[in-house]
Amino acid sequence: MKHRIFALFLVLVLLVGVLAGCSKKNNGDSDTSNGNSSIITPTKNDQSQVTSKYAYKPTYLTVPAEVDSVTGVAAKGSTVWFTASIPDGEQTETYTYTDENGEEQTDTYTYTNYRTALYSLDLDSQVCAEVQGLTLPSVEEDWEGSSYVNDFQVMDDGSIWIFCIVSQYKTELPDDFDPNTQDEWQYQINENRTTMVHLDGTGKELARFDLIPPQDETTDGTASPDTVVGSASGGDIVTYDMPASYYSNISSVVVSEDGTIYGYDWQNVYLFDSEGKYLATIEAGDNGGELKRLDANTVGSITYIYDAENETGSNYFVPINVETKSYDTEHKTALPNSAWDIYPGVEEYDFLYNYNSKIFGYISSSDTSEKLLDWMDSDINPNNMSSFAVMNDGRIIAVLNQWDDETQTSINELVLMERVDASSLPEKTVLTLACFYLDYNIQQKIVDFNKTSDAYRIVVKDYSEFNTNDDYSAGLTKLNTEIMSGVIPDMFLTENLPIERYAAKGILTDLYELIDSDSELTRESFVPQIIQACETDGKLYELPASFMVQTAFGLSKVVDGYDVWNVAAV
Repeated sequence: MKHRIFALFLVLVLLVGVLAGCSKKNNGDSDTSNGNSSIITPTKNDQSQVTSKYAYKPTYLTVPAEVDSVTGVAAKGSTVWFTASIPDGEQTETYTYTDENGEEQTDTYTYTNYRTALYSLDLDSQVCAEVQGLTLPSVEEDWEGSSYVNDFQVMDDGSIWIFCIVSQYKTELPDDFDPNTQDEWQYQINENRTTMVHLDGTGKELARFDLIPPQDETTDGTASPDTVVGSASGGDIVTYDMPASYYSNISSVVVSEDGTIYGYDWQNVYLFDSEGKYLATIEAGDNGGELKRLDANTVGSITYIYDAENETGSNYFVPINVETKSYDTEHKTALPNSAWDIYPGVEEYDFLYNYNSKIFGYISSSDTSEKLLDWMDSDINPNNMSSFAVMNDGRIIAVLNQWDDETQTSINELVLMERVDASSLPEKTVLTLACFYLDYNIQQKIVDFNKTSDAYRIVVKDYSEFNTNDDYSAGLTKLNTEIMSGVIPDMFLTENLPIERYAAKGILTDLYELIDSDSELTRESFVPQIIQACETDGKLYELPASFMVQTAFGLSKVVDGYDVWNVAAV
């Protein structure tokens, strides 16, 4: 029923657009893009000025057949690197247990082991191959646990820093342990460590070490001798003892081009050199946040700073000064309030940021944001995108993961986004959809429709983008202002919208008229109680994309005596 209701919604979309006379061919002068245009030039507070100067064309790249899932991506020059989980043999385990009859039973389970692999893909030759040489740090003998790649970073010299996390545990029971009165979990030892692996472009290992901040400090504030980490360089791996039961909370690591390694654990930022030697601890305080690299050697955090005197606040990027070993608040950079996830800038942009499943470029000299890429405009559901990387020439490479219900398998794709001349794309009739946020299912339906329709394209205008930290209704105000000026969307997603007010103003179509004139659909195609509940004065201005029926069940000895089973009867 969900599918049928939304199928009608799309049919009505087309009819409303055509019959209401609001559809238009995109000629570059409209407030609506042609569906493939990905560049707009808005002011900071108005991200609606659309131009078709650029469009992005997606090219889907082949992922090796053995890849189960792609977990991360980075790019440098014409080479793309990505990490992936791939099968690594099968393992069989046998479990013995006692059933309810007191008899011993044995079950055997066979499951697939997986390992993390690093791949390189040359965009010019389209040659994709596993980078041999990556070996993840292992869980120690007599311990249980896992080791995985948390993130990786490609440097200007082509070398690759890989940030790994090892979580392991073991139980050490005392000689007098009594399982009847004691819990063995009380004697479990947990360790968590952050390991950095440095490879050159061919996969040769250059260094491997754990990031271990000092556990104790001497009276002068320097690290005590027994806690200074070891180091490795030139391909020679040096091992050293970790503090007993060490648990690293480092969750974010960034490496600058000068070799400084920054680690953040939600309380402090720790600095290390390129050989893993500890340099300093910087208390995060109010400046704390996930580490971001703004350019080659500028690393810092994004934080919200409130000005109590003026009762206003703004996002700032606060850099870390390695020389003074502190946050450099004097040289913080003001950010748009929607910029929490930033990337190094390309072309004229000081930095890029990801907001509401769109990529924006920011120009600080003019205090403007430009929307560079809207994934929906390129027929990509942003909910299927797990990660992306921006290349120096402005191209964007993204990882798409989607579950296929029919085959019960995960589909992994790499997609390369390249700018093309908008005039080279097929011209379609544009239907504008106004909304406040889109859920996954509707996003996917719109993407599927746009991919299969030769004549029409649904362009989403999400007015929640215009809300600000000071005014959460700014988007609705903008929509109402546009409607009053005659700029009316072809259709609405009615959640969070005053749809009754729009109906009263006569700007909405009675969907019954469209249903009654349709050659395939009738009012009986729907659950009568559902569409009747959506009526306003006998007219149908909206339809649900889905609905849910709550049910209950009971034992026959309790409910058999009822001919009618509802709240009133029981």
